[in-house]
Amino acid sequence: MTLPEPPAALPALASLRDQITALAEADPREVRAGHLDLGPDLWLSCDPAGRARMRLAGGSGGGLAFELAEADSGSWACLGMRLQAQELQQARHAGLRLALHSGGLISCRLALRYFLPEGGFRDIHAPAPVLLPPGRREVLLHVPCDRELAARATACELNLFLLDDSLQAEELQIEPLLML
Repeated sequence: MTLPEPPAALPALASLRDQITALAEADPREVRAGHLDLGPDLWLSCDPAGRARMRLAGGSGGGLAFELAEADSGSWACLGMRLQAQELQQARHAGLRLALHSGGLISCRLALRYFLPEGGFRDIHAPAPVLLPPGRREVLLHVPCDRELAARATACELNLFLLDDSLQAEELQIEPLLML
């Protein structure tokens, strides 16, 4: 019996994890009704027509502190990250592991976005939003990868859309994953 070749290294995913880790040591970052790059492949984004405010700062235990306010004033608020189409072509699912502590309910939905050469984009959403009750939680969010779309895509993103008007999370850990 011949074993399959091990998957190729995922250097872009490793770089993204390094960018997330660096946020715990960085100065607090905030955006109101717009876009804020947190690193070359990582950002906060909210509808510029709204009044949403998103804030990310280093927190306790190497995690992050995250705040969202007035998100219902616009059409979206999200944490986004760039993924490489070549890496997505190897995967069955793209996901995020989130660990956090919150005093309130958090609702969110993960989407994998493929930018197409003919223009526009196509989103693949998780089937339903995830609801995290108050307290200390850890969850794995994931969406299926479409290898054909990844092969055609000019760029790809993984977006965590926040569905609450406001939230506060402490000890936030974010880990992007590809399930091969």
